Amino acid sequence: MVRLRGVPRSLPVSHMTTRTTPTARETMDGATLESALQRSIIDEAKLRGWKVAHFYDSRRSDSKGWPDLALCRGGVLLVVELKQEGRYPTADQREWLAALAQVTVVKTAVWRPHDREAFEEALQ
Repeated sequence: MVRLRGVPRSLPVSHMTTRTTPTARETMDGATLESALQRSIIDEAKLRGWKVAHFYDSRRSDSKGWPDLALCRGGVLLVVELKQEGRYPTADQREWLAALAQVTVVKTAVWRPHDREAFEEALQ
């Protein structure tokens, strides 16, 4: 058995691995950082059976402003931008959110180079 200073002998080491309070890095003046919020939402969504997609730093891609998370379960698609308290979406983020809010149809496809006619038709 491992003996750690300050830990009662009756407390198994395995109980020490679960942290329920944010670290100093996750907390800034009492406000939860976006990364901690994101991790919490992803964990909860997965526990509840949602498929979760997170695209790292869309600012460095052609999809500047794309929301932080896309979650899908049971015919529902949630596309979510996360912000700390007191922070607001950028203009690019607001554009994406407005465009996504107007979506009434979602189609899926697999396109290959030889499918040019199909994707040109779909994009008209």
